[in-house]
Amino acid sequence: MNQLFFFNLVFFVLGTLFGSFLSVVIQRSLKKQKGIFFGKSICPKCRHQLKLLDMLPILSWIFKRGRCSYCGKTISPLYPSLELVSGLLFLTNFNMIATAPGFDFYHGFNTDWIFWIKIILLNLLILSALTVFFSDLQKKAIPNIFLYALIITALPAFLLTGSPPWNAFVERLIALTIALIFFGGQYLLSKGRWLGSGDIYVGAALALLLSWPKLLLALLLSYLIGSLLMIAIMLAGKIKPGQTVPFAPFLILGMLIALYQGNQLIDWYLREILMIF
Repeated sequence: MNQLFFFNLVFFVLGTLFGSFLSVVIQRSLKKQKGIFFGKSICPKCRHQLKLLDMLPILSWIFKRGRCSYCGKTISPLYPSLELVSGLLFLTNFNMIATAPGFDFYHGFNTDWIFWIKIILLNLLILSALTVFFSDLQKKAIPNIFLYALIITALPAFLLTGSPPWNAFVERLIALTIALIFFGGQYLLSKGRWLGSGDIYVGAALALLLSWPKLLLALLLSYLIGSLLMIAIMLAGKIKPGQTVPFAPFLILGMLIALYQGNQLIDWYLREILMIF
């Protein structure tokens, strides 16, 4: 088997397993249950303890047609969605670093410890981002532990940039200043009506992770995608004007696009759009 294909498969499966674990952690944290990390897995509807075959990421939900084996009640599609997204992002992280210019994966993967440190840091960051995304999406609430984890995992992001430490530090300082003015200003002007304090934490994490041009791109994409989606949902009659919606998922989505495609999008903008003017 091709070595690169084997590692792609391993990282995808590993990501789905972590996604399955995160789904349990998110539910228990939102419900403030004890044993968040080590409690036994049970059906949220009938409370029956789940067996190993009931917890296979993605596959169990598909084979059981989205229903519990014991009570027959519907299992939310958010569970396999989290598993699938986590698997795909683990796969993306591995390929982004393994195929980076100047790195020879076939000769360096078993000797270059910096390669594995980058993989671990990026995957931890993604897991933290997914907890924020899915908890806010489900309950419009983000437990503080998820916000703290996102900021902590974003702190060493300068190691992923390849920039000299001083340049990376200055870039993050500028980004933090922009985030503070942007989010803090909105919070003060609206007295917390426009966005919650959790969004400010997410904004700080974005600033730590991204350089200031990518931060501006992430914010632009977040508000653009969020606005278009909200208009579509309102036209469909799913929400009413004035009804609050979770915004952290849009910030995380903007962050991911800027993280993976930020350089390409900024280069395209500078080359194609500004040339018009």
